Amino acid sequence: MGRVLFWQEEHAVELHKSSMNLEAGAEGDQRAEDPEWSTTWRGRRIVKGGWKTSPFIFGNEATEKLGAIGLQVNLVTYLVQQLHFKPADASNTLTTFGGTAAFTPFVGAIIADAYVGRYWVVLLGSILFTLGSFVLTIQALVPSLRPDQCAAKSSLCERSTVGQLGFLYLSFVLQAAGSGGIRPCVAAFGADQFNEEDPKQRTQILHFFNWYYFTLQLATLITSTVFVWIQDNVGWAVGFGLPAVLMALSVITAIVTDDDQRRSGGDVDPWKVSSVHSVEELKLLLRLLPILCTGVLVFTAWAQQGTFWVQQGRTMDRRLVASSSFEIPPGSMTAFTTLALLVLIPVYDKLGIPVLRRITGHPRGLTSLQRMAIGLVVSILVMVAAAATEVKRRSAAAAAGLLDSPDRTIPISIFWLLPQYVLIGVTELFLSIGQIEFFYDQSPESMRSMATAVFWMVIGGGNYCSTAMVSAVHARTNWVPDNINRGRLDLFYWMLAGILTVNLGVYLVVARWYRYKRWNDVPEENGKVLKKVEQT
Repeated sequence: MGRVLFWQEEHAVELHKSSMNLEAGAEGDQRAEDPEWSTTWRGRRIVKGGWKTSPFIFGNEATEKLGAIGLQVNLVTYLVQQLHFKPADASNTLTTFGGTAAFTPFVGAIIADAYVGRYWVVLLGSILFTLGSFVLTIQALVPSLRPDQCAAKSSLCERSTVGQLGFLYLSFVLQAAGSGGIRPCVAAFGADQFNEEDPKQRTQILHFFNWYYFTLQLATLITSTVFVWIQDNVGWAVGFGLPAVLMALSVITAIVTDDDQRRSGGDVDPWKVSSVHSVEELKLLLRLLPILCTGVLVFTAWAQQGTFWVQQGRTMDRRLVASSSFEIPPGSMTAFTTLALLVLIPVYDKLGIPVLRRITGHPRGLTSLQRMAIGLVVSILVMVAAAATEVKRRSAAAAAGLLDSPDRTIPISIFWLLPQYVLIGVTELFLSIGQIEFFYDQSPESMRSMATAVFWMVIGGGNYCSTAMVSAVHARTNWVPDNINRGRLDLFYWMLAGILTVNLGVYLVVARWYRYKRWNDVPEENGKVLKKVEQT
């Protein structure tokens, strides 16, 4: 069997210098003629395999995401039903955990870019996340690690003990630490398989992030349907145990990589090769911060998808049709976001980009900033739809005399939530993929793991903002009480829509003054140069 060679730009500064010194002649001709242009490391020929290596990366990433998302997508239900959290407390616990897990990639990125390389950081992160997965599975399996079930027809439930909560938080800490190794490195590791010096492969990078995100959504679809159904109908131990096993499989996969220990044995640390170069790279990264900040509030709004939206869905009629006995688990509604993306990503990649290219003359159809702007506009529509649906849901509860019966099913279909889930899919198509593409493309070559970590920091900031916002609203209003039928979630959503509108205005000002990093000619896939982009 042939050996699959994965390329990592561990010494971007040093290799950049050597590529600048390539002379014309036989070596230059080889570089021009070979679509998989190679460089050398200690006399060895290193080839960037492009799409040849991508299936292995996608496969490993899908396995990891099946495990990770399978554990987290329905956690709010687990905290409320099994550990007896109040709804607002469960929401804040998960958004705080999500925020922490989204900031740890910054540490992982520094370790990967400056010291040991992406491969080893991904491996260590996967091991830690797997341990956290099994800790949560053990808690779901062992009755003494959870409080006793609530008495029948009683609102008085035994609260979790300090030891039981400690077991839960140990799982969260391990998962957050593991995320710090996985999240910043995989996307950059995959994009590194394409050689930006080669015209053909440089174009393929434009499509890589679309299909990378497609892979994540395919894994999300399985977890939000199959795994959530198992958790709600078979048991939490099985529902958490299956993702944990998949995480373990992702750790032991037979992926052969090139030597990732190039930093050992006295190798030159690229962060110390040139202090001037390092300063310029840091300045380049800092230029991205204003764009980063405008994305935080979007994820503040999105955090409600895994908290209040699930609680709303649990009060609604969840049957597929009126005569059906099968009920949709509330956590599975995210499958419609995923389905929207699974349809939209290929359509946009294969049809949308070529059409937009002809209209705008830009090789990507839309610039990254334009793509993100569209996503920000749609994010406002998400919260408008959420507010309108909540008005409808609460009115149905009032008409049925169920305002004081939060455990009773309101005679309104859960599919009234469908528009907001689908609109989130549209937002992700433009905003999330645009952000990953933007941060990777505009960051320094030797700091691209950190650039991917920046995307997760945006999500983390959004989760922390959600925690603070829900706490403040809960303390000062009756919008988010324990009984959401008596609350005013619609006003909370309208508030978020207003904040996102202001945020869009700030983004347009920031984007107007941003200048792209210098590019080379970017061709179409047939080799024809579309446009020369030389913005600084």
